[in-house]
Amino acid sequence: MILVLGGTKSGKSSFASRRAAGRENLGPVTYLATALAGDGEMKDRIARHQADRPSSWITVEEPVDPAGYFTDLIDVTTKKTPPAVPATVLLDCITLWLTNLLTPMGDEPNRGQALELGRKEVRRLVDEILAWESGDPSLDREAIIVSNLVETGLISPWPLGRIFQDLAGLTHQMIAAEANEVFLLTAGLPQRIK
Repeated sequence: MILVLGGTKSGKSSFASRRAAGRENLGPVTYLATALAGDGEMKDRIARHQADRPSSWITVEEPVDPAGYFTDLIDVTTKKTPPAVPATVLLDCITLWLTNLLTPMGDEPNRGQALELGRKEVRRLVDEILAWESGDPSLDREAIIVSNLVETGLISPWPLGRIFQDLAGLTHQMIAAEANEVFLLTAGLPQRIK
């Protein structure tokens, strides 16, 4: 598992895409997208990301349950129509997924409940990724996870923003603890921090 962190327009998605493209010789690449096109600007952003992806990649849109995608990959024998089993999954991005988890809780969610839901879902995601990566020792499987580094800025003046920043920071810690490599992107330049 690789975690790629950076601020907005830091080059993290491009870096992660290059890493995934470098693994295509090992098998199919799946782009696991978590974005929801809630407005015109986001639709344009999604379209740009789609246009930048190689046509050989499989795109799976899973804005709420990316762990379920990995569960399906592990349990392909129980599916009537099993998913194509990739060698590489590029999950882009964690912070959009966390937004999708928190949004139904309203503008001022219960802090404890929101953080607990986040911790539970992140642990589930990490466990499913690790199970998929180690599922067949003869295969070299790898998940590349992209996330926005939002916890390094100013503390949000709004309760939801503070909960989101805290949850993102805790999520990054949980994933980084399990990851083989962690990269921080600044101005398009990667720095390996683990």
